[in-house]
Amino acid sequence: MRAEMFKRNVNWASIPTVDALLFYGVLLYLLTQVLDGPIRYGLSLLGLEGLLYLRDVILIAVIGVAIQTALLNMKANRAYIYVFLVLLFFTLIGLIYIPNVLQVLFGIKILFPFIAGLIWYGQFVRRLDDVYKYFSVFLWVACIGVLVNLEVVYPWLGLTYRMGGIQIEGGLDEITVGFARLTGFARSNFEAASQILLLGIFVVRFIKGRFAKFLSWLIIGAAIIVTTTKGIIVIYAVMSLFYISFFLFRNKFRLFQKSLILPMGVMIGFPLFIDRLDIDYSDPIDVGLWASLNDRLINAWPPIFQHVKEQGDILFGLGVGGAGSGEYYFSNVGYGTVDNFFVYLYAWFGLSSLLLYAWIYIRNLKLDINRSKLDFFIYSFLVCAMLYGSTSAILESPVFALFLGVALRHLATSLHGRA
Repeated sequence: MRAEMFKRNVNWASIPTVDALLFYGVLLYLLTQVLDGPIRYGLSLLGLEGLLYLRDVILIAVIGVAIQTALLNMKANRAYIYVFLVLLFFTLIGLIYIPNVLQVLFGIKILFPFIAGLIWYGQFVRRLDDVYKYFSVFLWVACIGVLVNLEVVYPWLGLTYRMGGIQIEGGLDEITVGFARLTGFARSNFEAASQILLLGIFVVRFIKGRFAKFLSWLIIGAAIIVTTTKGIIVIYAVMSLFYISFFLFRNKFRLFQKSLILPMGVMIGFPLFIDRLDIDYSDPIDVGLWASLNDRLINAWPPIFQHVKEQGDILFGLGVGGAGSGEYYFSNVGYGTVDNFFVYLYAWFGLSSLLLYAWIYIRNLKLDINRSKLDFFIYSFLVCAMLYGSTSAILESPVFALFLGVALRHLATSLHGRA
């Protein structure tokens, strides 16, 4: 009887070793993303590329511990239950509409960082000071990697290898309009830029001293600019204007939270209401700025809407794995990573995905960005996510997905952290 009561009442997540697994496991995973390029290169030299995916085991362990804790305590956080039921439903939808089960399974794998973020939120909030220290180290490592890349050509640029008959790019080596896309220690320039941006908006909010904030933000901007990642550069500019506006006017009438509808509207409106841009293809600047977006408007997004209509369900989409890397690797349709978060979720969840955006907007209105540093960071992340989601499937970026899990869990709780 005592043993049974122990199993039911013990809070496994509070045991030091279990808590350490949850906290440091996610941090280790994040570090492997920051150092993705050299890790892939080192493993390829040893012929051990497969070991890279041990980091997915870390996330599986984190998720497993959360499930075990819920089962042993006969109690689960309602957010976990809702997410589990929704994902189970759309996994079944995927098994119905997607011919290759591997595509669905790969879609589940893509969700690991997001789910880990939901789970990690508890440790994240309780140990904000420790998170700040580690995020600071990760941020400056990422910045140094990019800035040094201005003078040093890293050996992992252009790295390719094969896994399971599929050719994988271990380090992108690209040039756009005469400018090299610097990746730093990351796998690609856009991953480097997004890591610096997301870690940066956290560190700058929690660092002490206005001069330190200002100088850090300038260094972050320099590192982002040299990656030549247009979307992140635009977001950096928007966030800079936001910081200035917030400093001058604070947040009267929750105006900033209400304005989240603008980047959200851009993300959803681009693929729905704009069919092409008028570009002068003889102008290299015009091409560099707008050609990739125009290509998505003409050749990428309309076929996805048509594919969902013909092969899936407008209301519920194609299910988990309906678009993105899984579809690229295991399907002959060939839409790839989609490059718009709304279109991406539409392919997975159909028009029902609009409920998520409505929920995010409504819950965002409750954030107190004047008094809570944590609320301020969550709001900043939501702005970044919606803006970058206009030209990127952010769920495919492990760092964005991890932060998204943390942000949604924060929005779901009724007691926001006051840090």
